[in-house]
Amino acid sequence: MGALLGVNIDHVATVRQARYALNGSSINVEPDPVEAALAAERGGAVGITAHLRQDRRHVVDRDIFRLKEAIATKLNLEMGNSPEIVAIALKVLPSDICLVPESREEVTTEGGLDCVTHRVGLEQTLKAMHDAGIRVSLFIDPEPSQIAAAASLGAPVVEFHTGAYAEASGSARDAELARLMRGARRAVVFTGAGISTESGIPDFRSPGGIWTKMMPVQFQDYIADPQARRVSWQRRFEMEETWNATQPNEGHRAIAQLVARGKVSHVITQNIDALHQAGGVPDSQVIELHGNTRHAKCLDCGRRVEIPGIRAHFDAHGDAPDCADCGGIIKTATISFGQPMPEDEMTRAEAATLASDLMLAMGSSLGVFPAAGFPLLAKR
Repeated sequence: MGALLGVNIDHVATVRQARYALNGSSINVEPDPVEAALAAERGGAVGITAHLRQDRRHVVDRDIFRLKEAIATKLNLEMGNSPEIVAIALKVLPSDICLVPESREEVTTEGGLDCVTHRVGLEQTLKAMHDAGIRVSLFIDPEPSQIAAAASLGAPVVEFHTGAYAEASGSARDAELARLMRGARRAVVFTGAGISTESGIPDFRSPGGIWTKMMPVQFQDYIADPQARRVSWQRRFEMEETWNATQPNEGHRAIAQLVARGKVSHVITQNIDALHQAGGVPDSQVIELHGNTRHAKCLDCGRRVEIPGIRAHFDAHGDAPDCADCGGIIKTATISFGQPMPEDEMTRAEAATLASDLMLAMGSSLGVFPAAGFPLLAKR
């Protein structure tokens, strides 16, 4: 699964207008937002977004018509709900529009649509766009009243305005996060190693982390080399005391409470410590992208093998046993470097992400792919 990239070309148009707003007919006008859109498509973008504002401060009418003719992917037109811009949208026929509030004084969109106050006007525009085959998204604040109003209008998509959260700090930021959670009905939590460090589990990649002290055993080496397998198991047993002593911390328990309240549908985690389950999240709602170190599996038949039995065999014979069912190689149920990601877990994570209305990323640098692609997918 790869994240889908849409590119907004507004800032390209802003730079152009800063230089050529009074001489738009010059043959030297640059940069061209249409050329930027085409470059984005060549780089893999699956859609282009442009905001045609009533004051035409960056994108202008001609840009929208040229974009529709030039690009091979989808055009998403951001716009205010004014008769003039609605008429242009119905001429251009973009794949999607996103209705946003506008103020001439703002630098960028600074709030959500008021679907309650402006219901009649929005209803008319949604019907016109639906009749024209254009999908409509409403850009709203994460308030239950606005979500209910958007749903009653029949909007197929809503986008939450999170600017207040992004700009807030301290207690104000906590209040905005709580507001986002109140508006969510199917949130997903994405966690990385940082959520478990308070439980005494060192992370892997930061300065002083595990991989700065020892090189990981590559999957292909584990398969091919018995000595690599012995090294890998020795490291696992050296961590046994740490794994057995760890307990869920307040972060794990808080997430479990959100799951219990029905606010969070799934926890997608990069962690292998099983502390979300220990903290109270049902196993069926935890998606472990990188596996679980608390048990092992046969790489051939998938049989589950418990760690204590492997440890006893290792202490007696100097290596791990083969699978009792098929004779295959046994490995901790974690995903090593070079090992394919688990198909079932990736499929579950993608489905949960696409069904989510809010994703909270915690304790992750979001720099390890493909796992880090899920927050990006949720954003798009």
